[in-house]
Amino acid sequence: LVIFLGACGEENSDRPSEGEAFEEGFDMVEKGMYENAILYFQNLYQTNPTDDALKAWASVYVSRSGLTVATLYNAYAGLPQQETVTRDNLIPMIKAYQQGLEKIPYAQAQDRVDLQTAYDILQTRDAPSVRLFRSMVGLVLLRSHFSDGSDRLLDANFSVGFDKNLRLVCKIDWRRFRNWLQIWTAYGTELTQDLKLAFPKQVESLNESGKFFTQARELSTTVSTACNP
Repeated sequence: LVIFLGACGEENSDRPSEGEAFEEGFDMVEKGMYENAILYFQNLYQTNPTDDALKAWASVYVSRSGLTVATLYNAYAGLPQQETVTRDNLIPMIKAYQQGLEKIPYAQAQDRVDLQTAYDILQTRDAPSVRLFRSMVGLVLLRSHFSDGSDRLLDANFSVGFDKNLRLVCKIDWRRFRNWLQIWTAYGTELTQDLKLAFPKQVESLNESGKFFTQARELSTTVSTACNP
């Protein structure tokens, strides 16, 4: 974990004092002393607000959720590709996206709360390494919220209603569909923003892939209009 943080940081993390401080904090993590480690790294960051200190603080929450930076990186490496979504191909495209997300860890209950806390902490700095780390955490949150509703809302009855007669969707549970769509696409939009900060030279291609989330989210308005005019 220390190696990952040092490799991603843009500041010079070779300072012995900071390295020793990290070792002490991560020793608490190894012993399962998460609350102590959280307070330790929070104080460390407030005393010396570097990118690496912030990532170390957030990483304690990631560790407590049962995940590791290596796991997050492997999940990130398998990030599914997004394609253009329209009313006609929404269900097939979301189902295809669902298959891509299956390789990414699912977090529930308190584990998800910890990941959300790490996600929020990492939002406070725009450095590429910080936003790369945040995008990895955000991908797990996106997958988790996506999976909360995908099985129920992408069943055969719903798919037929959406493809043939949107009014049929209104009789099933359109509010749940709308809310589910809004939550995971919001994470997707932030994921795109984080990746643009992490990889500024790839902004154009990321803008293009980010349209998947924008267009999918806009369909929540289509459903609301049809079901609650």
